[in-house]
Amino acid sequence: MVGILLTIVTLNKSLAQKPNDFESLAKFRKWTFFVGPRLYFKARTEAYYGDYTFKNRIMPGYQFGVEYEFKPAHKWSIVTGLIITNEPVYSIKYRILQKDLCSHYTEDIIGKFNCSAIYTFSFPILYRLNLPITDRSLITLASGFRLMYFPEGSAYFGQEIHDDSMTKTIEIFGLNLHSQNYSLYESFVLTTGFTFIGKKYLFKPSISTVINFQPTIIGEYQFGNLLSSPPARGSYKLSGNYVSLNLGITLRHTRHPLFKVKIHTGEEPPGTE
Repeated sequence: MVGILLTIVTLNKSLAQKPNDFESLAKFRKWTFFVGPRLYFKARTEAYYGDYTFKNRIMPGYQFGVEYEFKPAHKWSIVTGLIITNEPVYSIKYRILQKDLCSHYTEDIIGKFNCSAIYTFSFPILYRLNLPITDRSLITLASGFRLMYFPEGSAYFGQEIHDDSMTKTIEIFGLNLHSQNYSLYESFVLTTGFTFIGKKYLFKPSISTVINFQPTIIGEYQFGNLLSSPPARGSYKLSGNYVSLNLGITLRHTRHPLFKVKIHTGEEPPGTE
């Protein structure tokens, strides 16, 4: 991480010595506010034994945050910022056959459930290339790394049924999951987008692909206490990889500062006693 920061400082100094490549972009601020949806890849399961399993589903999500571009008017620039999102834990669909349930169950049990973790904070470091398409639009290509803060935690899901006497419950399916035993996750980021130049703002739609160097959620599942079928057990792994659509807005520089600070020198202003 220290090496990446040193690289940023070196590149930023070299870029600062170059003239602007796009004067129209120099009229806008370096901060961009963005929001957009995500689609997380399905989790993967691997059976240790048994035939029972469940389906993992694609998990939708969302993100919002701010982006800071050091030299937005240059062909090459460095981008960082803050991304806030709600990381998923699982999104599953399963079926327990009626033959494996107690006699008072007349049909299969079908369940659909999903779970998300607390909000996480990510800090990307990207190297961006701006290529002109027309006088009012550019295509952008960026790649780099992301550092995500994801606190340690665990989650458990269980499916229970009542016995024939209706006096006690029996667990027939359990999913026991947890995050890694650390809180910082590293990822590779690849982004393609556009910049459309308006009078008062820049509109920046883009698509990003994020590949984690380690899975975010791991654990095991187990089916048991079934009347006919043998027990089943296996592993669960969620990579946390996703594709996102980012919709960003960058405002134009204003002629007047957003805040005015008056400094008094201790002298009485004119017209006062």
